[in-house]
Amino acid sequence: MARLKFSYKLIPLRLARGEDSSMDIIFRIENLTEKPMLVSIEARILKKTALLGFDDKLLHKHAVKKVGTLKPFQSVEVPIRIYGDPRTRPDDYPLELKVYEHYLDYDKVLGEYRREANIRVI
Repeated sequence: MARLKFSYKLIPLRLARGEDSSMDIIFRIENLTEKPMLVSIEARILKKTALLGFDDKLLHKHAVKKVGTLKPFQSVEVPIRIYGDPRTRPDDYPLELKVYEHYLDYDKVLGEYRREANIRVI
């Protein structure tokens, strides 16, 4: 039985080519247990040559955020921003999105939940 419920949404749905633009990946995480849970999230751009990044200079292809402790049955939405640039070519760029549940501190992982997404540049 899953202890977390994890979904995501992209706002806006796509990036425009030929301009500086950004989009938010909104992680929605819900604790389905009666115990508090320590949670972190991770997003990774799988195409290494993509002119996309998690900073405005497009250097970082990987982002991690420590969400904190979710109370029983609490849900939270956490954004991660991804940036494009005028040199970003039209294509679909695959992402790997993960949510980790931790034990005691962020060094010990109890569970991992994974989704894949595509960012479309038009």
